[in-house]
Amino acid sequence: MDGDVKKWAISAKTIVSTIASFFVIMSALVAAIGGCVGLYYGLANRVTILEANSQHMGDDVKDIKAMLTQMVMNRVDNRADVQRWAK
Repeated sequence: MDGDVKKWAISAKTIVSTIASFFVIMSALVAAIGGCVGLYYGLANRVTILEANSQHMGDDVKDIKAMLTQMVMNRVDNRADVQRWAK
């Protein structure tokens, strides 16, 4: 009878440790998935910011191009030979 109690105690320890291991593994998986989701959203926000910066840079390049074109056209308009052609 004493042997039956030891077997029962060992099987109870095994069941408890198996359940505890299951919860530890599941919590580690949930934490890993949460970390991946956090990285994904962090990178998505960073990409959005980079796209917005690229858009602003593109607008700046267009503005600079327009200013340079205006400067060149003003210089051309002030040349005497061009003023003669325009008359």
